[in-house]
Amino acid sequence: MAHTGKLGAAFRFGEILQIIGSIGWGKYITWYVLLTIVVLLCTVAGLLAGIIPIVGPLVYVLLIALYALIFQYRATGLIYREGI
Repeated sequence: MAHTGKLGAAFRFGEILQIIGSIGWGKYITWYVLLTIVVLLCTVAGLLAGIIPIVGPLVYVLLIALYALIFQYRATGLIYREGI
């Protein structure tokens, strides 16, 4: 959708599968599993930081979650660019 600027592009499953195929299914699945592990590690770090009163949730929201989201979306954009 971001590439075409149209909401309907998100539902063109044939094109999506073609892009994943051009990336390589093995590479895409490996990327997805590694990304999931990184996000889970960030979540665990956030939960541990949340134990600290007052400061813990702030550290999680302002540092850990923010950078985890930036990493996730950047990684998604980079793997997508390989397919187009």
